[in-house]
Amino acid sequence: MRSVRTLCGIVGLLGLISVATGCSSAAASQAAAWIEVTPNSVQPGAQVSVRASCGDNSHSSTVTSSVFGTVTVSPVSGVLLTQVQIPPTTPPGTRDVKLTCVNGQTASTTLTVLAMTPTANPVTPPPPFQVLGPNTGGGFLANGASSRTPLMWIGAGLVALIAAVVVGTTSQRRSRVASRSRR
Repeated sequence: MRSVRTLCGIVGLLGLISVATGCSSAAASQAAAWIEVTPNSVQPGAQVSVRASCGDNSHSSTVTSSVFGTVTVSPVSGVLLTQVQIPPTTPPGTRDVKLTCVNGQTASTTLTVLAMTPTANPVTPPPPFQVLGPNTGGGFLANGASSRTPLMWIGAGLVALIAAVVVGTTSQRRSRVASRSRR
C-alpha cells in the first residue's frame, strides 16, 4: 500500500514538472522583442551597430529608419546583428529605429544624429561584437600574441617533461636501493 502511494506521488510530481516546463517553454518563445543602436548618438558618416532580439532569433528580421532605410538583422551568437553606415548628408535630429520580427513582434528605439563638427581624423568605434579568440584562459594566443610566445610555451613544456623524467628516474633509483637494503 505504501509503495502505491509513493508511486502515485512520483507520477503526480513528474506531471507537475512537465506542465511547468511546458509553460516556461511557451513563455520563452514569446519573449519580448527589443532593439538597441550603439552608439545611439553619432555624427553623419559614422557607423552604428544594431543589435536586436525577437525571442527565438533563429530567423533574420528587418530594421527600418528614416536615417538608413530598411536593413536586415541576422542571427549571430544568439542575437540579431548588423552594422549600418549613417549617410554623411543626414541632417541633425532624433530618428526612430523600428524592428519588425518574423513572428510579428515589434520594438523601437531612437538614434540621434548630431550636428557635424569638423575633425581632422574622424574615428569610427569598433563594433561591440568583434570576434576574438575563445575566452578559455589562454585565448590571448589567438588574438595576436607575439611570435615568440608559442616558443615560450614549447620551452616550458620541454622543461616540465625533463623535470618529470628526472623525478621519475630518481624515484626508481631510490626504490631499487630501498628494496636491496630490505633483503
